Amino acid sequence: MPNGRGGREHKALNIRLCSTACIATTSPFGYSSFEKEENERYSDKRVYILRPCMIHGPGNKGNLNLLYNVVRQGIPWPLGAFENRRSFTSIDNLCYVVEGLLTKEVASGIYHMGDDEALSTNELIALMCRALERKPHIWKMNRVHEDGQ
Repeated sequence: MPNGRGGREHKALNIRLCSTACIATTSPFGYSSFEKEENERYSDKRVYILRPCMIHGPGNKGNLNLLYNVVRQGIPWPLGAFENRRSFTSIDNLCYVVEGLLTKEVASGIYHMGDDEALSTNELIALMCRALERKPHIWKMNRVHEDGQ
């Protein structure tokens, strides 16, 4: 079914395909966010949509603080054998970007934000331990497959 912007809307799957973006969402929030972003794109106002990854800085709450408390208490990290990478954005960098958007001529758009380097959980724990002047306790336990091997 046409959606008025040259795309097609598939309500049964909650997917909208158009020339500028694709979305697959299962939640009303996700669908309404996409609708708002699409409407703003066709507006004559300057509109900035910032999509930072995990934000860190003073007063941070959430999983990063939980991990910090595990490290601070000297509890060994048992998942050292697993490799992962996670992007972060410092609150200082986020404020710098917002200030730039407010004071400079920047084109409207969707901006994904992240610090320069992604870190693994093991690297993050090592950084936390260095700040605490402690030795990291990262266990690299063998992975067990579902079939027990």
